[in-house]
Amino acid sequence: MRGAADTDTSGGDAPGSEPESLEATGNDPITLMVLAVTGVAMLVAFFGSMQSVLRIVPLALPWALIAYAAVRGRVPMTTRSRRQFEIVVVFGFAAPSAMLAVAAFVRALLHDDLSAIVAPSVVLAAVAAAALVIVLPGARVLPALPVAVVGCLAYGYGGTVTANVLFDRSQPRLEQAQVTDKWVGTRSSRRPASEPPLMLALETYGPVRVDAALHERAKVGSPVCVRVRDGAMGIEWFTVERCE
Repeated sequence: MRGAADTDTSGGDAPGSEPESLEATGNDPITLMVLAVTGVAMLVAFFGSMQSVLRIVPLALPWALIAYAAVRGRVPMTTRSRRQFEIVVVFGFAAPSAMLAVAAFVRALLHDDLSAIVAPSVVLAAVAAAALVIVLPGARVLPALPVAVVGCLAYGYGGTVTANVLFDRSQPRLEQAQVTDKWVGTRSSRRPASEPPLMLALETYGPVRVDAALHERAKVGSPVCVRVRDGAMGIEWFTVERCE
C-alpha cells in the first residue's frame, strides 16, 4: 500500500507541471521583452521613424493588453485571482481607450460630418468587445462590465479617428477660409482658464483650436490656409496654417 501511495504521489506531479510551464511562458520577462523589441523594430521599419511609432502606441496598447490576456488566461487561477485579473484587463483596456478618444476629439479636425464616423466606430467597438469576450469568456465582475462597455465605445471612436489620420497617405488640397471670429477660452464664457484653448471660427469649417502663433497672427476678415486630406478611412480631416 505504501508503494501504491508513492506511485500516486509521483504520478500527480506530471499534470501539475503543465500549468507551471504555461505560467512561465506567459510571464517570462525575457520572452515579453524580445517580443516587444521585435514589434517596435517592425513598426519603425514600416513607418520610418520612432516618432511615428510613438503616435501609434495608444492605438496598439489596448490590443497588446488583449494579446497578453489571451496568453495569461491559459494559466489556471483561483476564483479570486481570476476576478482580479479580469478587473486589471478591463480597466487596463479602458484607460488608454479613453485617452485615445479624448486626444482624437481635441486634436483631430474633421471636415466631414460626425455621422461619417458612426459606422466605422461601431464596427471597431464591436470588434474590441468581441476580443474582450474571447479572452475573458467567463467574466462576471459587475463593476468592470460598465467600464468595458465605455472602453469599447471610446476605443471605437478614438481608434477610428486616430487610424484615419495616422494611416492617411492622400495628397492634401490647399484651400483658403476666412476668419469670422477669434477668442480665448470656451465660446460660452470666453474667459481665460489656466490653459485656455485658442480658437478661430472659420467660414465653412467652423470653430477650430489653433496654436498661439497662428492665433496671434490671424485677423478677423482675413484668410488662413487649410490643408484638407481624404483620410485613410474616407473621413476628411484638415489642418489650419498661416498663408505664406
